[in-house]
Amino acid sequence: MSCTDSVLYQSEVSLPGSGWSYDQPASFEFEIKDTSQQVNMLLNVSHSDAYQWQNLYLKLYTDFPGDRKDTQILSVELADKTGRWYGERSGTTITAPILLQDHIRFELPGTYRLRIEQNMRVNPVPDVSGLELVLEKSEALPAAPKDKEKKTK
Repeated sequence: MSCTDSVLYQSEVSLPGSGWSYDQPASFEFEIKDTSQQVNMLLNVSHSDAYQWQNLYLKLYTDFPGDRKDTQILSVELADKTGRWYGERSGTTITAPILLQDHIRFELPGTYRLRIEQNMRVNPVPDVSGLELVLEKSEALPAAPKDKEKKTK
């Protein structure tokens, strides 16, 4: 299976050069058909090497098929404690891969919507240039052993 065969969804949103404002969410919409497939959900955050912080606070709003909605606040790490950036560099741009969830199964088939807002104390946040959401097939995790089957010495 090639890398592209494993990608179920991929979409990128460019953010304004003037800074990412609270009122400029990045929106993604994707369709889930196979609820038996395990999926990894990744967010690639592109920022310049002039970005001032080690992390980026995000507010995620998820709309599930039907009426269920969820809101979550995340702190995503873009650099280690010494200031070394995570991810790949191209010129002055760094793209940090953030694993949002791994080995998940979507409960319902249908359309899912994910809206991501910056949730920093500074508005707008400078030097963040784009977000890319990627859903990729993941290998099935082995089943956990049952208590009866555990071996003891």
